[in-house]
Amino acid sequence: MRLALLAFCLLLGACAPRQAPFTPSDWAALADVLSAQEYAETFMDELDDRLDDADADLTGDQADAVYDALVAGAERHRAIALRYRDAGPGDQAAAEAELVASSAQTDAAVEAVLTPVQTPIYRQLQVEARAALVREVTGR
Repeated sequence: MRLALLAFCLLLGACAPRQAPFTPSDWAALADVLSAQEYAETFMDELDDRLDDADADLTGDQADAVYDALVAGAERHRAIALRYRDAGPGDQAAAEAELVASSAQTDAAVEAVLTPVQTPIYRQLQVEARAALVREVTGR
């Protein structure tokens, strides 16, 4: 469940093209998963735990920058989900393209402040979070 909660921000960026199309109820569920701040706090807790295990803790400035990027990304993803929740199946590709672009923007902002040791830990957590979100929202 924890990873499912983590997943809101980068929901379908890497996973959507390989999944069955989202239904309107899937988009509505996605928009309701978490607030941007709750998502960022939950993700940061997990990231901090994993980085601590690797002796690669974030500095204060890094933590602030990562948190801000995660909140911004979560807000963009929620806006996309709300915009597409009542859209027809023909809009699926447009939604996926927006989500991929938003995910890439968030990843770039986060990775710009991470060290070479921290980056792969962040990337692995993102992969897990994205997959968990698809499972949480769609049951697939």
